[in-house]
Amino acid sequence: MLRDGESAPLQPIYKTDGTVADKFPSTLKELFEMDVSTSQELMREYELSECSASRERNLNRLMQFFNVKYQLAGAVGS
Repeated sequence: MLRDGESAPLQPIYKTDGTVADKFPSTLKELFEMDVSTSQELMREYELSECSASRERNLNRLMQFFNVKYQLAGAVGS
């Protein structure tokens, strides 16, 4: 997917109620630019465990759930 660049669209993921979260990122760029509060909101909406105060941890968990083959590394010491 990354070979297509950051503008590559993400396949929508449906919640248990059959809807897509309002803040679901439409591209990789939107996903990578997501702030911690939005990542936490999506974690709750998709009923994912292990919600964290760490943006990187939440994004890594969301990427795993969204089937995005990528992983963010945190800054040294964080």
